[in-house]
Amino acid sequence: MQIQLSTFLVGQQDLLAVKISMQYAGKTQIVARLMVDELAFFGIRNANDVATCLAGYGQTTFPRGTDWTLTRFNVQQALDAGYRLVDDA
Repeated sequence: MQIQLSTFLVGQQDLLAVKISMQYAGKTQIVARLMVDELAFFGIRNANDVATCLAGYGQTTFPRGTDWTLTRFNVQQALDAGYRLVDDA
């Protein structure tokens, strides 16, 4: 079995300025280890994003391989009657 470590440094947009200043200061080991790539994260910005998120909750099962979705634990009767969380988007 192989294990791979992935680190995610999450912060505001000014974190990019910190990365650039570290590069100029010659602290390339820190940048190379912890700040290799930038990926912008915007979160939920519109109704389509809400629908995608809610659909995920409505389709994800636990334990895996069962028909118990994450929302079924809380609103089982409503789900049995046809309610789907994604409809609230």
